[in-house]
Amino acid sequence: MVLSSVSGLLSLLREDDEKLQASAVTSLLQKADEFWNEISECLGAIEELYENTAFPERKKAALLLSKVFYHLGEYNEAFIFSLAAGDMFDIKQNDQYTHTIIHKCIDKYIELRQLTEEEAAADKQYAQLDSLFSSLVNEWIATDTKYQQISEHIGLCMAAKRLDILEKMATEYIKNTHSADVLTVIMKFANQYVDDVDFRESLLRCVVKMYSHGPEKLRSLNLFDMQQCLIFLNDHAEVVRNLCMLLDSESAQSNLIAYQLAFDLFDHCNQDFLHAVSMGVKEHLKADEKTDTERRQNYYKVLAILTGAPTTELQFQFLYSQNCGSIEVMNNLKKAVEIKKSAITHNAAVMANAIMFCGTTSDQFLRENLDWLVKANNWARFTATATLGVINKGHVSQSMQVLQSYLPSAPGASGASPYQEGGALFGLGLIHAPVGCNLREDAAELVAMGAGENEAKGTKPKEVLDFLVQCVQANQQSEQLIHGACLGIGLCAMSSKDDGIYELLKQVLYNDNAVSGEAAAVAIGLVYLGSGNQRAVQELLSYGKDTEHEKIIRGVSMSLAMLMYGREGHADALIEEMLLNNDPWLRLGGVQVIGSAYAGTGNRKALERLLSVAVQDVSDDVRRAAILEVGFLTFKEPQLCVNLTSVFCDSHNPHVRWGVASALGIAAAGTGNKQALERLWTLKDDTCDFVRQGAIVSLAMVLMQKTPKDQPKVKEFREDLEQRVKDKYEDILTKFGAIIATGILDAGGKNQTIMLHKNGHNLVKPIVGLHMFMQFWYWYPYVLMFSIALQPTCIIALNKDLKMPKFVLRSDAPPSLYNVQKKQAGSEEKETKKREKVVLSTTTKTDKRNRKKKDTEMTAATPGEEKLEEDEKKDEKKEDKKEDKKEEEEPKTEILHNPARVTMGQLEVLSFSEDKRYIPVKPGNPMGVIILKDNQPDAEEELVPVVNPVDVNADPSEKDEPGPPEPFEWP
Repeated sequence: MVLSSVSGLLSLLREDDEKLQASAVTSLLQKADEFWNEISECLGAIEELYENTAFPERKKAALLLSKVFYHLGEYNEAFIFSLAAGDMFDIKQNDQYTHTIIHKCIDKYIELRQLTEEEAAADKQYAQLDSLFSSLVNEWIATDTKYQQISEHIGLCMAAKRLDILEKMATEYIKNTHSADVLTVIMKFANQYVDDVDFRESLLRCVVKMYSHGPEKLRSLNLFDMQQCLIFLNDHAEVVRNLCMLLDSESAQSNLIAYQLAFDLFDHCNQDFLHAVSMGVKEHLKADEKTDTERRQNYYKVLAILTGAPTTELQFQFLYSQNCGSIEVMNNLKKAVEIKKSAITHNAAVMANAIMFCGTTSDQFLRENLDWLVKANNWARFTATATLGVINKGHVSQSMQVLQSYLPSAPGASGASPYQEGGALFGLGLIHAPVGCNLREDAAELVAMGAGENEAKGTKPKEVLDFLVQCVQANQQSEQLIHGACLGIGLCAMSSKDDGIYELLKQVLYNDNAVSGEAAAVAIGLVYLGSGNQRAVQELLSYGKDTEHEKIIRGVSMSLAMLMYGREGHADALIEEMLLNNDPWLRLGGVQVIGSAYAGTGNRKALERLLSVAVQDVSDDVRRAAILEVGFLTFKEPQLCVNLTSVFCDSHNPHVRWGVASALGIAAAGTGNKQALERLWTLKDDTCDFVRQGAIVSLAMVLMQKTPKDQPKVKEFREDLEQRVKDKYEDILTKFGAIIATGILDAGGKNQTIMLHKNGHNLVKPIVGLHMFMQFWYWYPYVLMFSIALQPTCIIALNKDLKMPKFVLRSDAPPSLYNVQKKQAGSEEKETKKREKVVLSTTTKTDKRNRKKKDTEMTAATPGEEKLEEDEKKDEKKEDKKEDKKEEEEPKTEILHNPARVTMGQLEVLSFSEDKRYIPVKPGNPMGVIILKDNQPDAEEELVPVVNPVDVNADPSEKDEPGPPEPFEWP
């Protein structure tokens, strides 16, 4: 019998007999989904039964109320009564009501778990929710036997901060699958979605614990992921333990993994961490006296890699040999600049040349235009000399020799131009910035022993740093020289946390000279990069409040931002103090601290604070910087930056629009993001000159290493840049941006790009370099800091001896999609000849037809002549079709040879399976320096010939190319 109403059952609720009432509640519960609207009229009576503690079916009454409220859309009431129902609420039911209530319970539980333990315990529902969540997890483990929803469950446990349950779930997964993939997922989620720094640290320590103490034989035990956890935890002791474990192993594969881990450490770690790891490895080697010669040599190789010298040397050789920069582009720039002479555009052209040939040692343009170069005056001289450091970036073994003609003859000596000498000292820092000047006396010796040599060659890094320090100590009266020396010290000793250097720089700062004080403040931030040193923070902040020099306050602000790099929540107190200050320059520092402390995190609260400042602050400088810093928070998610800044694109304030353009350039650098390009394409034609400048520079950053086939706007943009530079009526600021953008597009000989993170992990030096570059708004020499943000896009494969074997890999894409074609000698002549031949042939045929037409006018044309014309036209069409077919034919794949130029987008179509002999020891598609496993160790190896840059000390007759520019005196 089908019921059409439950009025009879509802009437029983008013009876005095509890048995009848209980029976009615039980029956109504079964019909609740069908007759909930009718039952809702008696909610008061059901609530009375629930509140009666003596009622036997009290939990059923609560569940009935929960279901009715659910159908009424009152989910909060439904959730409360479901908890009151206790075990009557069955989490195993697979219906919409159960799923909705479970989601509501989880949301509430997660909300309570964000509170302190005392605050959460005070909530009456907390104990029930805690028990319910544990039951849910047990149910998930029991039912999800194939682990299809393991990622979702991990995410919920992390959101609820239930580390104990998460560990239980992961352990169960590892036990049943014999795989550690789940640990990789946990680490990825922890870095991307967990904002609480302390909880993230606990999560990663849990991951390390499961890696270290889990089952020995895991199919996918990934030491590379484990090392990333240890880097975040700053646990150098565990890193040392892993390296020594691998080096002590009898397995050749373990040694190869140790080499790869050491190369990865150099990519991601600061000098202080690398020094601690090196000291730990050395101590282990000394303690083990029984180590044989071969194993000891393996240790020396790892120690050499940790100094950074092998990485820098390999990348330097790659950039030198694969340089695709065009001198013709620079010559055209020079001609355009000379049309309307200006010190600003002249300076921009010199800096554009440095960026274009960054790290390639190619100073041909400078050597060929010395007369033009000497037109630079004052700080332009400083910048022009420092560009040699950018061009020779990474050439650490010859740094002093390269700049010898421009450096002070002795630390206390006064030269012809303090601007020139200051620029040379800054250039020294730019050369050593990729590797730093290791503070260990034995750094150079370790590199030599790792290479199997008896003694170190070239300039020792420690000597460079000592020279810079002596220049500061002996030249207190020359602000230009001290300015360059302080910046050089900061770059050389970046993140070294050396207290002695800090005291020296602080003394320069306290001299209260605006020029040298700014550089000293910035250098302090570089030396203490990411340390959060409270003493330095308080002293800098105090001095920033007391001084009257805006330049020094800006330097202090940048310094504090670098000090708090990556500190996230630990920087909040400093951020609040700076943002509440009345001085706009300190508030500017506050937003810079946000961008540095939360770089790459996409932290919602930090983004909200930046956007709030961008709207409410009264200072244009602060508002501009607030929008700009959004780019640093979102560079892992460019689309998020596009969405957040879209509303500001039409702001009436040009400073805000400049910030939007810069933020988009930072977030989408090297990605070619279409939405970012659309916004920037509009802003490049803005009515304000400096907005156009910012948009043009950002467009160049977004389009780096993009080809016309990959991104059609590249060709149009290059033509637009050329036109703007040549246009004598274009505003000087816009022209400055166009010149710099020209250099950025071809940065590093078209072999470098902005790379702020690798595989989701932040790269500290590029982030700092780009942060400093953006300060060119106030100080043009900061443009040269762009070189620190550049990273070579290449794969350099090494064998067990750290030599380059002949190794191939396959790119499953047409060559024109990613490649830059080198101009070969004689190619222009061939094209000209070919073009002339086509023109002559066409002209001949045209002349022949014209003559025939004239003859026709005089005499009637014969049938044979008409047929001849038709045949000639057919032949022309056939020839055109053949030429078009030849142009269309392009291979769909390409074989790349070691060392290979590989762009970021090309990684997705790269295959390492082409070479049958060698395979990378690192899983996935690694980039940079990679170690290969040799599957045919007994076969003879064929090595790639090493192309070394010119040694400036070599005999001139033995040099393949001319040396650096001859010394000249500034007029």
